[in-house]
Amino acid sequence: MSGFRWDRARYDRGLYAGKDPQRWFIGPTAIQVVDHSRTWNSLTLEVRVRGDAARAKLNDLKDDAGSYSERVRADGVYEARDTVGGSNTIDVTPPARYSPPRQAGTFLVDDVTAERTSADGLAERASVTLVPRQSRAEATDAVLGTASAPWELAFTLGTIRTARVASDIRNDGDTVELRLTLTPEETDVLEASAAAVGGVVAEDLPDEDTRVRDVTPTSRQTVDVTPPTESPVNAGAYAVVGWSTDAITSARHQTTITLDAV
Repeated sequence: MSGFRWDRARYDRGLYAGKDPQRWFIGPTAIQVVDHSRTWNSLTLEVRVRGDAARAKLNDLKDDAGSYSERVRADGVYEARDTVGGSNTIDVTPPARYSPPRQAGTFLVDDVTAERTSADGLAERASVTLVPRQSRAEATDAVLGTASAPWELAFTLGTIRTARVASDIRNDGDTVELRLTLTPEETDVLEASAAAVGGVVAEDLPDEDTRVRDVTPTSRQTVDVTPPTESPVNAGAYAVVGWSTDAITSARHQTTITLDAV
């Protein structure tokens, strides 16, 4: 198998080439993270593990994975509770260069999948999916970008003005999906603003159509979108019904955001 050497183990070049390795702490243990992604109610770490301490931590995470209950509060905020007396609860600390948008916080383990990547069985790569004990609080208020930028997304907690919106926009009428490449600060505004996806509810209408409403107390899930004139997206208010952010590097994050007209 073609690949490269890392700490005496061979890794798939297609998976790791060009990545920005990250040293995260899961509890007191340092773990090498190759990729990470975030949604409003999950954090997924793609890790590579070699060494007794890191391997033991991975095994600890597997032991009680999935042992939690979850609910969405009336204000749309996600909450999770450890159902095994705290042994499925961990503190996670990202590298300083990934803050913002990543924050240290308390998480519960949802799932761990791992496979060996060396003949001696000592090296592994794994996907660790975590859920936050509670989704992010409303804490960001900023206007980022220049007034001349072709796209403006005005959230209750901040405004993003950018040209970095991919051309492959999905628009099936009411629902719009945008793929944006954002700075850490822009990503922080989006994620902190739209952290209560559970506060968007769908209602059936008499004509068999549906509409969505943002029932969060501060309308934090609503964004006013001003697109460029040639865009297939209509200007107006949309509810954020989902988003997922993948780190490209510490300086660039790619977010796919799904919007529904309100």
